[in-house]
Amino acid sequence: MCSYENHPQHSHTLPAAGRQDNLMLCPQCDMLVALPPLAFGTRALCPRCKTTLSTRWEEPRKQPNCLYCLLQVRALQCIDRRWLWQDIEPAPHLDRPLKVGRTGMCQGMRSCHCCTAILPADQTHCPRCHSTGYVRRRHSLQWTLALLLTSFILYIPANMLPIMVTEALGSKINSTIMAGVILLWGEGSYPVAMVIFVASIMVPCKTRYEGDHISLCIQPS
Repeated sequence: MCSYENHPQHSHTLPAAGRQDNLMLCPQCDMLVALPPLAFGTRALCPRCKTTLSTRWEEPRKQPNCLYCLLQVRALQCIDRRWLWQDIEPAPHLDRPLKVGRTGMCQGMRSCHCCTAILPADQTHCPRCHSTGYVRRRHSLQWTLALLLTSFILYIPANMLPIMVTEALGSKINSTIMAGVILLWGEGSYPVAMVIFVASIMVPCKTRYEGDHISLCIQPS
């Protein structure tokens, strides 16, 4: 598979009138990347975060439609969103020079979340796919805090109410998650008890702690 490790990127300015259909903003780190020509069965990676930017497969559009119905996962994997939109309509032309290797926000640009077109940061409407977008997801911090608060509220009844039914010697015992872990551990079912404890206790607590820590460290502008 092709990787940007084999295609090093250097920071250079591209003229506004030059070819810009091979440029793409990384959806993860926002770096402007010049995509090399891709052969069939290869992919292009972001040189900074190694995110897959574009793939090219052997003419998936010529396969029968019934194959897409039977193998939907494979069809979605073969069809690259960027190549598909390039076939539908070319990307909007930009009247400003772009520098590869710098983030889009530093250059006043943003990436369309639908068709991956590079647009000015102050342009909320994409002329190609007609979707609305912004440089940053609006109210993302408020949404994160609301979801964290909801998870904390639901975590209390999830651990206080009995959700497990354990049958021992013909008698059924209703128990909570932690009580079920203790019961399974006492009966010698160590692997099952560890799986339930990690998946139901440790992972949710760790996820909420990390979400709280990140949300509190972010200072909204």
